[in-house]
Amino acid sequence: MKLYTVGNAIYPGYIHPIYCTNTVDPDIGLHQLFRLFIVFNGNGTYSYGGHTYPLMAPTIFCLNAGESLHLQPESAITASTVLFHPNVINDSFGLALPHPQDWSSSIRDQQDLWYLDPFNRTLLPLSSNTPAIAPVDPQAATYVSQLIDMIAYQLSWQPDQHWPCRSRSILSELLSIVHRLTETTVSSGAPIPNLSHSQIQPVIDYLHLNYVRKIKIEELTKLFHTNKTTLNNQFKSATGLSIIAYLNAIRMQAASFMLRSTLLPSDEIMIRVGIQDSSHFTRTFRKHAGCTPAEFRNLHCRMIQ
Repeated sequence: MKLYTVGNAIYPGYIHPIYCTNTVDPDIGLHQLFRLFIVFNGNGTYSYGGHTYPLMAPTIFCLNAGESLHLQPESAITASTVLFHPNVINDSFGLALPHPQDWSSSIRDQQDLWYLDPFNRTLLPLSSNTPAIAPVDPQAATYVSQLIDMIAYQLSWQPDQHWPCRSRSILSELLSIVHRLTETTVSSGAPIPNLSHSQIQPVIDYLHLNYVRKIKIEELTKLFHTNKTTLNNQFKSATGLSIIAYLNAIRMQAASFMLRSTLLPSDEIMIRVGIQDSSHFTRTFRKHAGCTPAEFRNLHCRMIQ
């Protein structure tokens, strides 16, 4: 079975190691690719490492190439799998990921490795006997489903010359969400705090799932039944950042990946991270990275070096 995408009219014969399938088999691609196995509906049981565990939807499993997860025959679920080779995120990565504290890696490599933390078994305790698992709430499940559909569309229809870059960038958005949902022991320099605070966590989750939209403080106060002063104070106490600064950090993290890992036009990247004005995008990005988006791409994009 072909587990990669082949270029058709655009880039004919080009092999792009990302593939989406609705096959209910988490072991598809075993020993070949990393797998995001997403159970959207149903329940049952699964076995991993000789032990059996309950399975309830919606749930995401992050499986590297060597990890096998078996569904029990009685399990009745609907699921999707996104299969990919780590070199889609960074062309220096293989199936065996480096440790994020490997100082032989460049800063860019360490930043890209952050997206793959949930698949990196070197980050988990030796006693860990389960893969990285993320129970997903309905809002997050809907967003994850939309991202998978967007990846599948780019891979199936290949609408323009940017389809490889665009599918890669959407995959990075998906991996960013999954990183926040899964529990990992080490974060390799992620620019956004991965903090938990009982009162403010729903607001943090909302920002990560909706940053592509225009978000106003007044909207948040209505959604979370609070006032502006209380919300701002609680958010700053939990994250060390204002709401707007945190939102901009999410957006600039996404923009940074697309600038260094794709050739998507800057205007498309700007829209994809929820900003409509190019001057505002440039000012915000310069504050984040110390240079303009164009300068950042010239310095860090592996596709033009």
